[in-house]
Amino acid sequence: MKKTLTSLCLSFALFVIAFSSKAAVIPGGTYYVISGESFSLTPAVASLFEYHWVLDPGAGQVATTLNTATGGVYTKIFGTGSELGVETHKLTFGVLEAVDGCLSDLIEHTIIVLPKITVSLTTADGKDNYCLGIPVNTTLTANVTAVTGLGTYGVTLSPFAWTKDGSDVSGQTSSTLAITSAGTYKALVSYILPATGQPNAPTASKLLNAVNGVAKQIKNDLPLPVVPSISLN
Repeated sequence: MKKTLTSLCLSFALFVIAFSSKAAVIPGGTYYVISGESFSLTPAVASLFEYHWVLDPGAGQVATTLNTATGGVYTKIFGTGSELGVETHKLTFGVLEAVDGCLSDLIEHTIIVLPKITVSLTTADGKDNYCLGIPVNTTLTANVTAVTGLGTYGVTLSPFAWTKDGSDVSGQTSSTLAITSAGTYKALVSYILPATGQPNAPTASKLLNAVNGVAKQIKNDLPLPVVPSISLN
């Protein structure tokens, strides 16, 4: 349903009224983003008069009006990157083709904000340097921050992928890795989003910098002490 706006210059009040009217609200896409990371939504047509975005319609909504010069590109950062749970937001989008024109129906998109994953590595004996000339024999364990709410959206975490000195460690996918030589090790994990046809399947996603990972350097150069000579007195 179209709403006709007769004012030559849409005021913020008219904008809010238009979005709170009984215009048709059509379900839109589902977009996955990472907390603390910037993302943009870009309309396919960049030459319209105004682009109207409303974040979380209702009490506490945040309305943004963009003009032709911006191309209607909506840019946002949710969270700080330190959150541990999933957040969901509704983002309503409508356009005005020309002054004194009609406001389009409203498209309501879903934004699912995933927390960053932090991976840390520890050795079984708490050491990271071993005696020179003696073979390394320890176990690295990857620990992942507890992330809550993933199951609600059908999101899972991948098996681990290990690297040593930047190269893949073939066939190792568990949270532990047997270490028998010095090197720089890292355990990688990623989000797996619902597949097409499943609930909450993504229209698009921007998962850059989703993982905070720390490499662990294992050394094998701890010098052995020199055995002192003894004397008989």
